[in-house]
Amino acid sequence: CQRLRAWAWTERRRGRSGVRDFKRQLQAFLHDPARGVMGDCYRTALACVLGVDRDLVPHTHADLTGQEHLDETGAWLHSQGLRRIVIPVHATTLEEVATIHTRSDGLPLIVTGCGPRHTNHVVVVYGPHDIWCPILGEVAPEVALLGPARPTDYFWAEWIVKKPGNIKIAAPAQTDEPELPL
Repeated sequence: CQRLRAWAWTERRRGRSGVRDFKRQLQAFLHDPARGVMGDCYRTALACVLGVDRDLVPHTHADLTGQEHLDETGAWLHSQGLRRIVIPVHATTLEEVATIHTRSDGLPLIVTGCGPRHTNHVVVVYGPHDIWCPILGEVAPEVALLGPARPTDYFWAEWIVKKPGNIKIAAPAQTDEPELPL
């Protein structure tokens, strides 16, 4: 099983899986508020799913509340023509949360929960068995997040999507099938 996962990882890195390989990278700052350093796992996760260098995503070492951080990041996402969809997930393990990925049509999932250092942490789910931790790299779900985020007791699942309104929808192709009466 471990050899199979290693092979699958190599194939994904070579672009042979059929799914675009997003830019997996590690965070620059570990969370250490006593020294005035705020971790950048969230901005690194954003950079991973957007496929850009981590340093292109803004980060602050200010001691912000969760809402202030969401507002600041949301403003930057809006300026890029992006939005986020965030849902609370009532689960006990990241492995349970990762099953949501099967319904996301290949979009990576950003998940917030309680990390190995017993503070909230963010990871990227590329598939039910493909977890990327901005601190550790590719890890097993039970290593990436120990449980739900604090103090909410929920995991937070998040997708980054394009802002609606600029999408051009093509007319459906004509078929020889008759229309069904309503």
